[in-house]
Amino acid sequence: MAFLGRSRKEDLRMLATELGLAPSDNLKIIELKDLITNSDRYDEEFVKDMLSVIVEERTATEKLKAAELEEKQKAMVWAQQREREFELEKMKIQLEMQKLLQANS
Repeated sequence: MAFLGRSRKEDLRMLATELGLAPSDNLKIIELKDLITNSDRYDEEFVKDMLSVIVEERTATEKLKAAELEEKQKAMVWAQQREREFELEKMKIQLEMQKLLQANS
């Protein structure tokens, strides 16, 4: 049962919901723990396994979101770099055109 006390509130809330309980948003961790352990559906091994799955899913989702964010940031940096390169090339062409116009004058 100690494993419940070391869990995140969001994980315990999800666990309670999965057990068919209706946890309110303002319950504290200890209250969620009591709600779960006092449930007629409480079986320590089953609950431990279910909590493990919930934690794994949450961490996998967090890692996926972090990877997506990193990919978006890389794409943004690449686009900004391409824009700067384009502007630099544009300035070089304009400078070359000015030199040619001055030479022809």
